[in-house]
Amino acid sequence: AGTSVSNMNLDNSVMYGVKLGHYFDSIPWLGVELESFVTNPHMSQQRPRLDMPGTGSVIVQETGATNRLVVLAPNLVARYQAGSFEPYIAVGPGIFFLHQRQATLTPGTADYSQSSTRVGLNTQVGLRYRMTDHVSLFGEWKYNYVQFNLSGQADGAYAGTKAIASLHHFVFGIGYHF
Repeated sequence: AGTSVSNMNLDNSVMYGVKLGHYFDSIPWLGVELESFVTNPHMSQQRPRLDMPGTGSVIVQETGATNRLVVLAPNLVARYQAGSFEPYIAVGPGIFFLHQRQATLTPGTADYSQSSTRVGLNTQVGLRYRMTDHVSLFGEWKYNYVQFNLSGQADGAYAGTKAIASLHHFVFGIGYHF
């Protein structure tokens, strides 16, 4: 209890997903969307610092982990229509589903898997370019913030973890408008 770990670096990963949205006829600059995306920000082997109350700091060997993060997020979207260009911002809650598999240090023992589902923050700032009435290209910066609770293993081989995920994504895609 009370032990903290220095920042753990996550690997860069590809992100893919879909969005479905609607802008209101009476307020054309305001809309809603539902998006879902998947990314795999794995954690490589590294040597973080553990700060333990009353004991001090030690450097430990972390085996690394494979992570799969699935996000489902309803967003409120505001846009500015300037001809073919549409800058936009969006914010909303997200449901974050994390599945983590951690390798063991002991040869012959099975990897350890755990999952956590939490509500967090999903934001985005982007620019859409309408090529036609129905097709657009877009680029956006997304920021996600969520606190995961990973329970650990009952025998104590893996301690429970409260992890804060602060994730930045740069996303490019094609949109279809109907």
